[in-house]
Amino acid sequence: MGGLRRLSEKGIAIYVDGRVSGPPEWEKLFEIRDDNMFYMGDYVQAESGGLKEVRFDKVYLSREDLKKPEE
Repeated sequence: MGGLRRLSEKGIAIYVDGRVSGPPEWEKLFEIRDDNMFYMGDYVQAESGGLKEVRFDKVYLSREDLKKPEE
């Protein structure tokens, strides 16, 4: 999380699930989960060539993992 904190301190927005986020939300990026879901980071470049933002979105290993368990 130190790397995300340094980026944030430099004014680079960190998004989790489409929303600007802070350290409390960053913790879930590193959780070990049983549902084959993880967060993938996407680095967005500014027109000037530097880093503009980092976006973390949910990724599943397969379509079957998206299915909700039947109740």
